[in-house]
Amino acid sequence: LAHLPLDFGARHQRRDRVDDDDVDRAGADQDFDDFQRLLAVVGLRHQQVPEVPPQLDRVLRVRRMPRVDRRRPPAALPRPGATPHLHRLLSRRPPPANPPLGDVTPTGRRTLAELAARSHEVITTHQHTGGAYPASPTFSAYAGYAWLRDGAFTAEGVSRYGDVASATRFHDWANTVLTSRQGQVADLVAAVNRGEQPPNEAMLPTRFTLDGDDGSDPWWNFQTDGYGAWLWSAVAHARRHGLDLRAWQTGIDVAVDYLTTFWDRPCYDWWEEHVEQRHVSTLGAIYGGLQAIVDAGILDDDRSTQAIRTAGAIRALVSAQGVADGHLTKWLGATDLAGSTPACLGPFGRTRPTRPVRRRQLAGRHPGR
Repeated sequence: LAHLPLDFGARHQRRDRVDDDDVDRAGADQDFDDFQRLLAVVGLRHQQVPEVPPQLDRVLRVRRMPRVDRRRPPAALPRPGATPHLHRLLSRRPPPANPPLGDVTPTGRRTLAELAARSHEVITTHQHTGGAYPASPTFSAYAGYAWLRDGAFTAEGVSRYGDVASATRFHDWANTVLTSRQGQVADLVAAVNRGEQPPNEAMLPTRFTLDGDDGSDPWWNFQTDGYGAWLWSAVAHARRHGLDLRAWQTGIDVAVDYLTTFWDRPCYDWWEEHVEQRHVSTLGAIYGGLQAIVDAGILDDDRSTQAIRTAGAIRALVSAQGVADGHLTKWLGATDLAGSTPACLGPFGRTRPTRPVRRRQLAGRHPGR
């Protein structure tokens, strides 16, 4: 958290991200259960810290975003009302059975608030003037680059913290990146419609320079999950703060066209590995992004229809080939777990996975990637 911008991606170094199950969204109270379990593991629940910062209430808010009525004019997406604070969420339900964690102590609340404040400081200090969140300002392999996936998650945290301006600048940057590639995506879609198969080298990259260019350094660039993650993050930010998503309409349309055309094509996973496979976490990110943007109601009829069809196809495919022994798998047809698939349960998951699958997913031992 506090170190996140300094170590966004330990790609090709062992690290864990987050994963899903049938592809649906966990309730806010369950998300906090999982977060509490994480804090207990890393030893942060009882660390002594100074006074609670004034923005504590803002830091510790969480809420599922309501579905947007597509019949409503989309000029300004609805703002959620008052949201329950962390201690209220945890006190509304009995402690989780595996393992019991109890309520968050005042010290734990101060720890979370301090951690959030420090994380925000580090993230915004290193944010590029154009809006990109750098993967790392110091690690040579990542310096000068930004990932849509990493940036989408970072923007979600900053947006939840209450810094509307910083998160909006990131989404402005992402929209500019995609708008500038509108012609490239149109050409790729046209090639597929002619029965051609564009090579991986012709596809959009997974990372960009901070100025929004492709960059010249070689990389394992063909990954599609970031485009779905950005759609999900943009919708969540706009809903939370009553912003007009149509400010990013062109970039959104480009992302939807790209994803609905290439969603089922094998590509690299979140760690730039196994380009020959179709990864469940990648499909989950695409699913979550398309579902979110359809719910927002700003797509034209053709794109909305394609997005709905694609999301349905992903859900059916993952249910049929992406679940083994009661948990989501690393890729279709595999049996291994992956550290990225819980993202399908949390941020991207929306098909209401069964609780046994969710419990098995979160309790599974992930082999690092």
